[in-house]
Amino acid sequence: MLNGPNDLFVSAGAGLPMNHYQVRNGEIWFRVFGPVSAGKWRVLSERDVLMHLVLKTQVATWLYQRRGFVPGTLRRAA
Repeated sequence: MLNGPNDLFVSAGAGLPMNHYQVRNGEIWFRVFGPVSAGKWRVLSERDVLMHLVLKTQVATWLYQRRGFVPGTLRRAA
């Protein structure tokens, strides 16, 4: 599975479930994606998104890249 502009897969390690993030209509959706089944989708709250941004997680980096911003600055990437 490849990460794209609208999908991000984050794995904690081999054989463990992955977190699957997806942008739909301006909202960030999330589910746990395992080797056998996938969990139900839910919308991340503003608080959840802010937590990712503050902690500078892979999700935050992906969100910055989608919008063309460089983390820690107020300018777009060149």
